Amino acid sequence: MPSELKPCPFCGGQKITPFTGDGAEGVGKCATFCDCCNTEGPHCNTEAEAIAAWNHRPEPATPAGDDALVEDEKPCKKCGFVPEKAG
Repeated sequence: MPSELKPCPFCGGQKITPFTGDGAEGVGKCATFCDCCNTEGPHCNTEAEAIAAWNHRPEPATPAGDDALVEDEKPCKKCGFVPEKAG
């Protein structure tokens, strides 16, 4: 099992837990879960697949010059984690 999970893409939380459930019909039984904001990653057939799916991130969009909108860096409501400011 990979020992490193990327932070939550939504809140930046660092406490990510892989878990195995009962696997409802048509849904994989393994996933990952952010203990900070309760985000659940994609359901997969194995824990290794669930971790790989959690760690997969699309390339960030390139801002369109100085007029590009910048999202405010807000602390997680549950754990208080504050993401780093880009750039």
